[in-house]
Amino acid sequence: MRYAGSSVSAKKFRAGPYLYPRGWFYHRWSFGERLPDAFFVSRYWIAEYGQLGLIEPPKGYVWVRVDTDAVLVNMDSGEVLHSVYDVFF
Repeated sequence: MRYAGSSVSAKKFRAGPYLYPRGWFYHRWSFGERLPDAFFVSRYWIAEYGQLGLIEPPKGYVWVRVDTDAVLVNMDSGEVLHSVYDVFF
């Protein structure tokens, strides 16, 4: 998988309910956009990325769950490097 861009998950994983940060709703984040600070709390981070078929994040990046999607985000700038859509159901 290349880093920059987006893809659709070949497999779907069951996840618990998703609670958006206050004032936010679904948006399909893509390369180059900036994920708002409201999503930068550990409850949204995906620690088990390998079990979900996601690549290991490069240094300085973290996978963030945004509803049904997994978004690879730069921890300093919030810039989206890669999005995998429909990972969760």
